[in-house]
Amino acid sequence: AYDLALAKVLLPKNFLRFLYHDGLLEGMDDRTKLNMIDVLREFAGIGIQQILTVIDSDLPLTPDGERFAFEDHEVVRVLHDDGPSGRLFNMEIW
Repeated sequence: AYDLALAKVLLPKNFLRFLYHDGLLEGMDDRTKLNMIDVLREFAGIGIQQILTVIDSDLPLTPDGERFAFEDHEVVRVLHDDGPSGRLFNMEIW
């Protein structure tokens, strides 16, 4: 991912350390998805903040056949269609 490489190169400089990945895991092989998640975690560990949007069905299966799940501390917001609590800003439909 070009944006990750650029963020890592610019890390020592006074530059943004925030990336937004929309649908990053779509269309990848499960092994590639798991590798990408490891890379995202590595980059988070060096100070690059990231937002990743993902649909449940795009989450990979682990080698033992279980659906991958992010750690609780990695998930800031879960969006859903069951009322305002699942909307980005907790707003009613207008």
